[in-house]
Amino acid sequence: MFSVKKRLFALAIVAALGGTVACNSSKSKPAADEGAATEEVAKTDGENVEAKASEIKVEELPFYAKGPVATVDGTEIPAERFNVIAERRSMQMPGNIPGPMLQVYKKQTADMVIDEFLIERAIEAEKIVATPEEVDKALSDFKARFPDESIYQSFLEHNRITEDVIRVDIGKDVALRKIIAKSHNIEVEEEKIKAFYEENKQRFEQPEEVEASHILIKIEEGADEATIAEKKKQAEAIAKEARASGADFAALARTKSEGPSADTGGALGFFPKNRMVPEFSEVAFKLKNGEVSDPVRTQFGFHVIKVTDRRDARLVPFEEVRPMLEEQMGNELIRNAMTQFLEELKKDVKIERHEDNLVVNAPAEQPALDMPGLDDPEALKLMLQGLGAEGSQGE
Repeated sequence: MFSVKKRLFALAIVAALGGTVACNSSKSKPAADEGAATEEVAKTDGENVEAKASEIKVEELPFYAKGPVATVDGTEIPAERFNVIAERRSMQMPGNIPGPMLQVYKKQTADMVIDEFLIERAIEAEKIVATPEEVDKALSDFKARFPDESIYQSFLEHNRITEDVIRVDIGKDVALRKIIAKSHNIEVEEEKIKAFYEENKQRFEQPEEVEASHILIKIEEGADEATIAEKKKQAEAIAKEARASGADFAALARTKSEGPSADTGGALGFFPKNRMVPEFSEVAFKLKNGEVSDPVRTQFGFHVIKVTDRRDARLVPFEEVRPMLEEQMGNELIRNAMTQFLEELKKDVKIERHEDNLVVNAPAEQPALDMPGLDDPEALKLMLQGLGAEGSQGE
């Protein structure tokens, strides 16, 4: 699946789809000239958050809000917004998180809710709206990031959302980009993309690669010599069968391989020499296309390898990496613009946080972890940044 770091920018504000059902907490209606389509989106958005929040069992969340999260210029941000985001974040968290670390997650989530409120308020004040055509295109681009429709559907199922909900947040994303673009440059200049490529060509040097499949016969740690000999004999028989005229290597792998790639016919795709263990790569890179190896012993067992294609070492041309560079550099521009935009939104704004309404469901007994700074919130914050858990701006 595509990298989570490539998720929609607006969704990233509230942590991997956390704001996918967030509503306008002010309950204000969109301006009349925004059109019926925008009003319908706002209505659906509000209904979604209320319905979703009513389904959440807060006692099962790692942290939750039991009352308003904050008051911003006299307007309360309701607990429902926080709890929907908290549930989304909980799906991304590992188990057994210590109480002090949950305190950090809780504060991050409150920050996200406040940031989202300020952004929505600014978009409403500026009467910025995403057109249906813009939403359709953005949705199409979003879905194109998934290898196929089944994986996209699995994504929706895993996050317990529908495409209609995705469309609502895509509309927010488009509107957010529009309002940021009014005061910040978020367009990547072609000259800068080319300059980066020219100055960093070593990053785009691609080593020689081979495409291979394998069949693995496992050897358990501590196996005796008799067992190893029997496994080798088994692998030799498979190699002989794989070399026979008309043999289907993928079918053999599916039925006889004991490795995780068995389901895909043993396919490993293209890989450079240093990606595999030395014993495996040494043989794979000497095979000709279509050739099947004798059993190769590694720490995992005996491998029967078949090479199907190869690529010579090369410098990847600019046109191939240009889309990736444009996206990366664009994301960096947006991150910086977003940071500045939020700072501007918070100027002269009265924000009263209601910390007493935020509850952590920490276990009564925390596991003993020998981690310096575990009780220091700032140290924990740095740790979370290193793990990719910190920050309400997209990655």
